Amino acid sequence: GRRNDNWSIYVMDVDGGIAQQLTHDPGDDWAPAWSPDGTRIAFMADRGHGFDIYIMDADGRNTRQLTHGPGNDWLPTWSPDGARISFASTRDAERDIYVMNAHGGNIQRLTDGSVSNWSPTWSSDGTRIAFASDRDGDFNIYIMDADGRNVRQLTGDPVHNWSPAWSPDGSRIAFMKHHAGDFHICVMNTDGGNVQQLTSAAGDDLCPAWAPDGSQIAFSRIQTTTDSNIYVMDANGENVQQLATGPGKHQHPAWSPD
Repeated sequence: GRRNDNWSIYVMDVDGGIAQQLTHDPGDDWAPAWSPDGTRIAFMADRGHGFDIYIMDADGRNTRQLTHGPGNDWLPTWSPDGARISFASTRDAERDIYVMNAHGGNIQRLTDGSVSNWSPTWSSDGTRIAFASDRDGDFNIYIMDADGRNVRQLTGDPVHNWSPAWSPDGSRIAFMKHHAGDFHICVMNTDGGNVQQLTSAAGDDLCPAWAPDGSQIAFSRIQTTTDSNIYVMDANGENVQQLATGPGKHQHPAWSPD
């Protein structure tokens, strides 16, 4: 959330109760990702030399820097076994998807090309990674094996599709689609079929995140230039409820494993 002059990581109960601030650095901290065992949170932070991937205990203690550039490292996500972290990076001049072990070692590039590859997310069995790429001109959703092989395109619309999130049961992928001037949350099967639009409110609905049991999806909604808030809805798009409230901006929700 951004409640002061910079972005920080907060945690709150699922009923939208009082948020506890976990990071207090004067730089921007963003895009939290809970480890599968609930003990750690990975996030991206700009501590004065570009964005890198950091990790901390779930209570905000023991922060450690995992990556050190060059370039910017963004949007960490954990493998289901907690052994690896994927992220997007410009360390090799292009924006590509990388994976490393959970201690920051053995960094490997999975995508390679003069395009932007962005927002990786793991399948529930750890064998595949979904991501967004503009290799076709517009951003679309792709999946690949966890070693970078067998890339397959899922969406093919002449609009931007972004921020994929794999459902816990492995059967669906939620994502944000740009339509009629705004981003909305959609879901589809993992073969790209049966696309359903879940939100249609004015403004941008961003960064879908599945509840651990697959029954709900959290997302952030931007309706003004000064405020954005966290919402949650049933996985079919019903019962939309606002959780985090202003003042300030609240974005990029992530569920704890419990």
